[in-house]
Amino acid sequence: MPLTTGYAGAVNTAVDASAVTPATPPTPVDLAPDLTFYPAAAGASGPLVLVLPGGGYMMHADHEGEPIARWLNGIGINALVVRYPIAPARYPSAIDRVREVMDATRSGELDLAVDRTRVGVLGFSAGGHLAALVSSGLTTGGPDARPDTRPDLAILAYPVISFIENPHLGSIENLLGPRTTPEQRTSLSAELLVDASTPPTFVWHTAEDAAVPVSNSLAYASALAARGIPFDLHVFERGEHGIGLGDPDTPASAWPSLCAAWLSEHGWTGTAGR
Repeated sequence: MPLTTGYAGAVNTAVDASAVTPATPPTPVDLAPDLTFYPAAAGASGPLVLVLPGGGYMMHADHEGEPIARWLNGIGINALVVRYPIAPARYPSAIDRVREVMDATRSGELDLAVDRTRVGVLGFSAGGHLAALVSSGLTTGGPDARPDTRPDLAILAYPVISFIENPHLGSIENLLGPRTTPEQRTSLSAELLVDASTPPTFVWHTAEDAAVPVSNSLAYASALAARGIPFDLHVFERGEHGIGLGDPDTPASAWPSLCAAWLSEHGWTGTAGR
């Protein structure tokens, strides 16, 4: 599948992050209708994180796109917001697209001044489900399936994980259609797809999330632990679903600082904070 599937125009646009200085706000670059690159002010050849906004596979939440990319820029990490296929597109369009972008970044087909050996993924809600699927060896069966394409680390924010235990029904219907089988739902339950090659993962959720129960993150963390995958899990007592960078009036506003510290521990940034 060509990188610009479904869109006209080239995406092989070179972006030199070294042209961005700390005194100059990073200028986003639209590489394709579904891809916007935010170079970090810290300079060229830094790591890259693909940002997958939530929205129940029905929409892309704006506050989980650009603001997250800008936060990553602030801690020295390049960001690529991926507006993956959503309904009426069905599985496996979204996972195939994200894997395609990841492959194109690592191969240099998507010509970005980033460290191609450090490509991560950060997903919110349904985007967190997609990030977890990309972190697995799931084979979609299509001609462009890339089961070996995985991120080097993953960050999951109040993610949809299970399609069988306390599932988010809207995400299931938008991804698979109105009629699904138990086999389909089981095959896309991310907690069942964790294996020895799943990357280190940072997971956070709130205990009072009424839309996507915290049991989703707990199940994923349990699967990571069972397979010896390094992970951080943070569950905050208060905070509604979909709060993005965090409600300043709740403890969940601490997650960016905690995540920055985790990224620093993994050698992706020297800055621990917002």
